Amino acid sequence: MLRRHQNVQILVFAPNDMDLEQQTATEVAAFASSHGLKTLTLLKEKATRQNYLDAMSCPNLKGNFYDGDSNPSSFVTFDGVITSDEMTHFLSGAMKYHVTNIWLAC
Repeated sequence: MLRRHQNVQILVFAPNDMDLEQQTATEVAAFASSHGLKTLTLLKEKATRQNYLDAMSCPNLKGNFYDGDSNPSSFVTFDGVITSDEMTHFLSGAMKYHVTNIWLAC
C-alpha cells in the first residue's frame, strides 16, 4: 500500500501498457515537476486502486491527471476498476479538497 504523501500536489496516473499513454503521463509529470510542484507519478503496476485512492486523499493535492480507460460508471486501474459509486462514497468522506481533474480516457 502507498503511504499517504502529505505534500503531493499533482497526481499523474496511467495504468495501461500503451506507449503513447505512458509517454504522455511521463511528460505531464516532468512538466509539473519542472514548475516546482510535488508530483506523484503512478504508472503501470503502481497505478493500483488503493494507490489512487490514497493519493487522492492527500490534503495538498491540487491536480489529478489520468490517462487510461473509462466509461460512465467506472475507470480502469492496473488491478481492476474504481466505480462511480465508490468515488461518490470516497468523495463524500476522505476527499474534501479542491482538485482539478484532467482525464484522457476512452
